[in-house]
Parts: sequence; structure tokens; C-alpha cells
Amino acid sequence: MPAKGALSQSLKQSISSSLDESASVQEKLRHALKQNAVKIMDLFVEWDEDGDRQVSKIEFRRAMAALGFTHSRPHVDAVFDSLDEDKSGYIDFKEFNRGLKGKASPPASPRGGITAPGSQSAGDGAHADAA
Repeated sequence: MPAKGALSQSLKQSISSSLDESASVQEKLRHALKQNAVKIMDLFVEWDEDGDRQVSKIEFRRAMAALGFTHSRPHVDAVFDSLDEDKSGYIDFKEFNRGLKGKASPPASPRGGITAPGSQSAGDGAHADAA
């Protein structure tokens, strides 16, 4: 298995050059995974920092930052909430897999939404911390 964070780093370049500005986070991730032949399970394991087989909101925020997304915390949380189908506060692999395969509902786009690395956010341009 690659070093911790290696998958996110390899996907970061693809995400920054993928699709258009209007693509959702899920669409950009799906495109980058396919382009880099990365398995969804491998990315999930990388994001699951504590090894409890689920991704917490804090782990998800860190993963988004590692992928180079500029974001407002409310938008990242809305993306997380759209993937957390059972509203447990965690994303398990089944939820993550369904979300990246386009079967989860996209979040409403609050002011200052996620943008690809190198592009300007629609909001105030402030970056939330990853934790």
C-alpha cells in the first residue's frame, strides 16, 4: 500500500485540471479516481486516519484540504452530510462508494463553495482549517 497521503497527492493534480468549475466534488473525485486508476476503497482507507472503518467529518475536512480544494467549512460539511446517508456523523464505505458513484444527493451550494485548486472561491476567499 502507498505511503499515507500518497493517493490524495496523486489525485490532487488531476482534480486541479479536471472538468469545469461547475462540477461537484463527487464528480471531480470520480473523474480523478478513474483517470489515475485508483480504487475507491484505497482512497477510503487513506482518509480513515484512525482505522475505525468510517470517515469522520474531521477526517473528511482534512482529506478535502489534502486534495487541494479551497473551501468554506459549511460547504465541505454539506458535502459530507450528503454522503452520510444515515446521518450517523460518519461515512462508512458503502455510503462513500454510493456517493462517488453518483447515487448520493449533491449538497446545496452555500456561499463560498468548494472550488478546484488554483481557482477562486465564489465566497469571501477565506480558507477554513482542515480540522
